[in-house]
Amino acid sequence: MSTEKIQEVIERERNISNTIDPLSIPDGDPQLQLKCNLYIHQLIKEWETTSDPPYLPERLPEVKRNLLPLLVQLRKSTLPTNLLTTLASILYHLQQSEYDNANQRYMDLSIGNASWPIGVASVGIHSSSNTSTALGAARANVMKDKTTKDWILQIKRLITFSAAFDNAESSSEDDQS
Repeated sequence: MSTEKIQEVIERERNISNTIDPLSIPDGDPQLQLKCNLYIHQLIKEWETTSDPPYLPERLPEVKRNLLPLLVQLRKSTLPTNLLTTLASILYHLQQSEYDNANQRYMDLSIGNASWPIGVASVGIHSSSNTSTALGAARANVMKDKTTKDWILQIKRLITFSAAFDNAESSSEDDQS
């Protein structure tokens, strides 16, 4: 893609709101993936520009690198619906400064509704085929592959950054009053 086309896309997207409407999440708003992409970019930009003191600048390159596959999927609108719904919910709660709800949705994103066979079934070479079928049917998102695991972890870092950034802003406003 040429530099001119990239600039054209950037200009066009400046006019798009990145505010996520909770009613559009389950319905699959056609622009939902783009809004998620734009909001993640906004969070990264806020992280880059934090100062006094800067927020974990040594983590930022890793966050950017590991979020890239997610951002590409969002840009191409290829993120699976189940992941998009939960991710959009997380980002909505971040926009509303509802960090407990964002963390709860993060747990849904990472662990999901997968059953964790701790002490429930014997897992080994002699386990029954029914057990392996039940355990493999609903895998946690974090266990899908390394790339997915990496970007899910970075979403948690964005949640933590948002909470810390919001707390720092509110404490500086309290100091000024």
